Amino acid sequence: MSPFFDFIQLFGGILLTVGYIPQIRKILRTRDVESFDMSAFSIIALGIGCMEAYAIYQWFVVGVAGAFMITNTISFVISVVMVGLILLYRRPSA
Repeated sequence: MSPFFDFIQLFGGILLTVGYIPQIRKILRTRDVESFDMSAFSIIALGIGCMEAYAIYQWFVVGVAGAFMITNTISFVISVVMVGLILLYRRPSA
């Protein structure tokens, strides 16, 4: 992979990761998750988890995709945090 595309991937991965931060801060401040669809965020976390398996394979077996591995791992952790916050702060169904 060329340095240009490494940079593009790294930049895109950082943007995807940073995109969660304002929402996580708002949830922690307000403890309001009623407008979040648990299934949507669970599917997102599962999808990123599948990409994580691919990133692990690429990095450890093939020896490439280090930037992808790093940014995807961070995105995976943050998406799991979002699911965890939704579970923690959602109100029980009546």
